Amino acid sequence: MRFFFVLIILWALFPDNMCHAQSRVKIQVYDIIRQVDEYDGIKIKAGMDSLEKALVIAEQSGDVLLQSDVLKKMTEYVTSRLNNFSKATECVEKMGKLSRDNPSVPRLKSDYHNGMGVLYYFENIDRARAGIEFEKAIKIAKENHLEPSFSLLNNYALSLQADGRYYEAMEYYKRSQKAFAKDSINGKRKRFLLKNYLNIGICMINMARHDSAEIYFRKGIDVARETGDSALIFNALAYFTVFLQEHFRYDEAISYFNEALLYINSSQTYELKALLYQSMADIFKEKGDFRKAHDFRQTELLYRDSLRNKKVVEKALTIDYRIEVDSIRHQKQLSEIQMQAERERYKVHAFAIISLLILVVSVATFWLYRLHKQKQLNAIRAQNEAMEKEIIKQQAELELLKKEEQLIASNLQLSVKESDLNTIKEKLQKHVEKSRDPQFDELKKVLSQVKSSERKSEHLKSINDLISSRQTEFYKNIKKKYPRLTEDEMRLIMLLRLNLSSDELVMLFNISRSSLNTKRYRLRKKLDVPKENTLEDFIMDL
Repeated sequence: MRFFFVLIILWALFPDNMCHAQSRVKIQVYDIIRQVDEYDGIKIKAGMDSLEKALVIAEQSGDVLLQSDVLKKMTEYVTSRLNNFSKATECVEKMGKLSRDNPSVPRLKSDYHNGMGVLYYFENIDRARAGIEFEKAIKIAKENHLEPSFSLLNNYALSLQADGRYYEAMEYYKRSQKAFAKDSINGKRKRFLLKNYLNIGICMINMARHDSAEIYFRKGIDVARETGDSALIFNALAYFTVFLQEHFRYDEAISYFNEALLYINSSQTYELKALLYQSMADIFKEKGDFRKAHDFRQTELLYRDSLRNKKVVEKALTIDYRIEVDSIRHQKQLSEIQMQAERERYKVHAFAIISLLILVVSVATFWLYRLHKQKQLNAIRAQNEAMEKEIIKQQAELELLKKEEQLIASNLQLSVKESDLNTIKEKLQKHVEKSRDPQFDELKKVLSQVKSSERKSEHLKSINDLISSRQTEFYKNIKKKYPRLTEDEMRLIMLLRLNLSSDELVMLFNISRSSLNTKRYRLRKKLDVPKENTLEDFIMDL
């Protein structure tokens, strides 16, 4: 009894212990992610090892959402820190497998499309497709009443900004800030705030709101200093220096440049360094200090040569830092010859495009005209054919009406003749019956034969009508067994089955005896009657 009581207590405590264990695992994993965010640019290898460890812990816990969060962080890390597209693709493929294996968890599918957007945005592979993937991820979250993550909202804002949709981008940047503020687990991640402020600053420049842009750049510098990450501090200072140079605030730009030099060795973004030295060269050129301008230009060229020689393809910011550096600085005035050449090239291209469009429209118009005429011609032909068929049909009906009129007239004449003949026969019969003259005996015999012939004719007619009904079982069986037999041949079979004589058959068919023999011969062939059997016997045995 005591043992049973202990089991009950353990069973009651087991779910609670499981929940506490899962909570501890989540805390452990998110602590690792926060630590990785705080690593500076020197500890890149250590950061990757920590994320691999976090993924193993998440997989062992069986929590698919936790695994997806780690994979999202790894995708961001390998693109922004390692510039490793193949490793990022591997992480996104794992996210896709998680989504397919757990179709009832919609957030996994949303995370997968977010990862696909990151891949397409990486190194500007396909920004349009990246925007579609980010939008799809947000739509899935919305349909399933889920709150999109702050990183997803920020990524989509970047794609909108790249498409020139700045006001929409600002809306999503603000939404990402609100989502970040609500996220208690990621509340201490300063790295995201930095990139968010810098992205908003760039967007403000594109919207010609330069004062607001400066505010966000300064916020970015403050956040970067709070992180203590030298690479992040350099990035924030470099972008603000370029901003000041573009707005002709040269002394402030030089001050921030000197501060950025303290952290320049911690950054691996050669293109940003080249851009920074280019801005300084332009500043001292405007100030008239051509020696310093020349020195800065030489340093800029060294960094650009390093990019070409090592085939380094880096961006100023990683996937969440993806902003257009060229939108910060305006294009320098080109020489008159270059501008003229550009205009001429545009004219040639425009002329070629217009000519091609005219040709395409002309061909399409001609083809549509031909097609329309062909349809009209086909319709006229079909109408003519229908009219010809109607005329032929009407002619046939008219011919049939004429034949019917002739038949009616012939029947009327026959009826009149038959009536007259019957009257004559009746008078002749009465006269013969009254007469006692022996000379009329022969006439009496003739009249008797006529009556007999009429009765026989009526009998044969009734037989013919009976046969023509075709309702007998014998008729159906013969027709089924010999489908090639004509109606006339079927009639002959039925009459032979009634054992009619040749004379009677000749009378019924209204043909000569030789024609009757021909009919019988053809019928034997079709029925395949053996030579030793007569046609009548064969029909009787059917």
